[in-house]
Amino acid sequence: MSKNLIVLFFSVTLLCFIAAPTVLIILDDSADVSVIYNNFAEEEELSKIKLQCNNPHEETTRILALTSKIQTVYFSKKYPNPLVNLISPPPELG
Repeated sequence: MSKNLIVLFFSVTLLCFIAAPTVLIILDDSADVSVIYNNFAEEEELSKIKLQCNNPHEETTRILALTSKIQTVYFSKKYPNPLVNLISPPPELG
């Protein structure tokens, strides 16, 4: 019972957040709903992080070694075998 109430609460809350700009515009034509959309853009701008590398040559070497290993496995066709127990036959029609 409590799980259903929690799900219902969050569903209604999400629906209110999604429908709020539309309802505000219908009720008042002069309402400025761009504030709601601008908040999301500010969060994205603040979360940008500039990565600094102390030794860029070392990082480049690691990346090249990793990609060359992946390409070697791909071109040599050494794919991992899937587990037979995980593959089930198709369902029978009828």
